[in-house]
Amino acid sequence: MTDEDKNHLLESILGSEDLDHLRQETLSRGLQEMRRRRHRLLAGRAFVMAVPVLLLATMVFHPRLQAPIQAPASAPPAQAAKAESKVEYITADQLFALFPNRPMALVGKPGQQQLIVLDGQPEQTSQ
Repeated sequence: MTDEDKNHLLESILGSEDLDHLRQETLSRGLQEMRRRRHRLLAGRAFVMAVPVLLLATMVFHPRLQAPIQAPASAPPAQAAKAESKVEYITADQLFALFPNRPMALVGKPGQQQLIVLDGQPEQTSQ
């Protein structure tokens, strides 16, 4: 096969207008798909970067998430509020009377005692 025959054969295979149109269409669709992928990638990155900013802005400007408002300076001092508290202290006998027929003990120094119920299995804490 001579060079002229090879060139004529290649030209007939690669040079037809149908193939040119097919190549153009394939190139066009490939470029379009690459643009879509790039836009999706950029949108995903923008979303990932915007989420922390939006969460921070929500925390700063949302009224329920802000620090509580402090009481005005004219509020009574803490000791005056303590004097008005409605805590009722009971004796050890009154405490034991609240739980009749249960073996219990008060353990510790006076004023720092803890009530222990002796009839149950010891509680196990999960670790």
